[in-house]
Amino acid sequence: MSRTVGILVLALALRAAFLLPALHAPLFSDELSYHELATSLVTGHGYARADGQLTAWRPPLWPATLAALYRLTGPSPEAARVLQMLLGTLLVGLILALGRVVSPHEPRVALYAGLWAAVSPSLLYYSQCLFSETLYGILIVALWLALLRAPTSTRAAAVGGLCLG
Repeated sequence: MSRTVGILVLALALRAAFLLPALHAPLFSDELSYHELATSLVTGHGYARADGQLTAWRPPLWPATLAALYRLTGPSPEAARVLQMLLGTLLVGLILALGRVVSPHEPRVALYAGLWAAVSPSLLYYSQCLFSETLYGILIVALWLALLRAPTSTRAAAVGGLCLG
């Protein structure tokens, strides 16, 4: 098994271990807000709070992502937590890739960055919560990857624009 695969397996295993005790935890704070917005979208009530009041308080990408998941699973915070675990592992993979782009002649840079991301307490925490930070982390790293791989490319600029919204 390559070191990269080993780091990704470690990232997934740690996220799964952190997720298990939290899988059925009650929603709190921003989690509840994102869940309510996603549920409202799925049930056809628009981008609205639980009381039915339309809102623009939260950026729409994370609630829309949750709504897409909820169309498949029903409004399930547990399914959303599993998605977060997978997205957290994807973020580690993108950080590994970014390390390779930033330091192509020194592969240890990517491995150290990936290992740090795999075991980072804050990234582990966000990988089990229904917060938007993991998705936005993915978008920021994807933006840097696109721009660093082809800084004068129209395609890279388009990908970068999509990542920024």
